[in-house]
Amino acid sequence: MLKVGRLADCRRALERLEIDQDPELLCLLAESYQQEGHHEFSEQYLRRALVCDAKYGPALLGLGQIALDEGQPEKALAHLLRARSALPKSQEVHYTLGRVYQRLGQDAEAQQAFAVAEQLR
Repeated sequence: MLKVGRLADCRRALERLEIDQDPELLCLLAESYQQEGHHEFSEQYLRRALVCDAKYGPALLGLGQIALDEGQPEKALAHLLRARSALPKSQEVHYTLGRVYQRLGQDAEAQQAFAVAEQLR
């Protein structure tokens, strides 16, 4: 449902479930809000996922992406470094780290992150 644009249907289905103990479902719900630009709701669900599992990589990645989108690269970096520890083979984590390093003017680190992302392709 999420991939074909039926976000509202997806959200209603997920919200009917008892998802507070399932970080994957919480992240799916967060993604549905994120796709519609509702960062505040997305962030709430990502934080709930981290209550279930403080090292849950997809939630850390999502929080990093939100922070980057909101122009907070330092905050994004903190989340993404934790995401990299949880998901060391994630191309998306390394690519997003590269974008953050670019925003911070850390070109050498950006190039290194982009190179790792390319290797993981």
